[in-house]
Amino acid sequence: MHRKENASGRLYVVAVHIGNVEDLSVRAVRILQTVDRIACESVAHTKILLDKLGIPFNRSMLIVLNDINESKQSKQILDLVSQGSDVAIVTDSGTPLISDPGFTVIRRAFKRGQTIVPIPGPSSLTTIASVCPIPLNTFQFIGFVRPSGLEKRKHLMSIAESTVSSIFFETAKRIQSTLSTLIELGFGERELFLGRELTKIHEELLHGSVDELYSQLNSRTTQLGEFVGVLAKNETVSARLDSDGLIRELLPHVKASKVAAIVSRLTPMKREDAYSRTVELQELLDRTKKVD
Repeated sequence: MHRKENASGRLYVVAVHIGNVEDLSVRAVRILQTVDRIACESVAHTKILLDKLGIPFNRSMLIVLNDINESKQSKQILDLVSQGSDVAIVTDSGTPLISDPGFTVIRRAFKRGQTIVPIPGPSSLTTIASVCPIPLNTFQFIGFVRPSGLEKRKHLMSIAESTVSSIFFETAKRIQSTLSTLIELGFGERELFLGRELTKIHEELLHGSVDELYSQLNSRTTQLGEFVGVLAKNETVSARLDSDGLIRELLPHVKASKVAAIVSRLTPMKREDAYSRTVELQELLDRTKKVD
């Protein structure tokens, strides 16, 4: 690495390998060899990469850039670029900004009018799409599924109800819970494609229904590696009602506890939340009648 005396430097967004280091592009290697500084998600991961590539460096050349410190570090990085340094942004694996740090830096760099250069390459998003047996003429990228609770149920409901296929990320610890929730919501027969440990030694591609893949994963004693999933689009017009609409339809006919039981079965709403909302809407209805 060397320092150049430019009036203004460049900010490179460099895609690194997601598993197999041989997937790293020749151009990416050249950029990492020549930039003055590297903003990286993890110093440990980046040291391993630079060692494998035979690129000499010292610790002062590396700037930690992660989800926690990005707002603060972006100023330091962009100031370095303004002063003439070439800086590369890398993450632990794959392409920056795709469910990884870098967005704040890039947005602020554009506002400053600085030179930004994308160095394309590996991404688990394009990797899974390249071998996907589910049509992806149009699709939406979700990133990581919400981790738990009602938010997770709502998130998965919106994904499954989508009229385009959805690509999502999930951890090994949460994949079975995610598939189980999809089954609870009534999407067990939906077509699903999963990639695990992409481009790594234990790479695995799984295709079937949500029910089938849940059973397959559930039979394993251990589960390692990050998953990339593709859930097929909703092919039918949804007959599901929104929770408030359903509550209003039921209120004149059944008591609040029964309404809550029905709504919790047909929507992502938990039973206690459905009951509270039922009471609220009943009180609102009563007040409206009094005004009339």
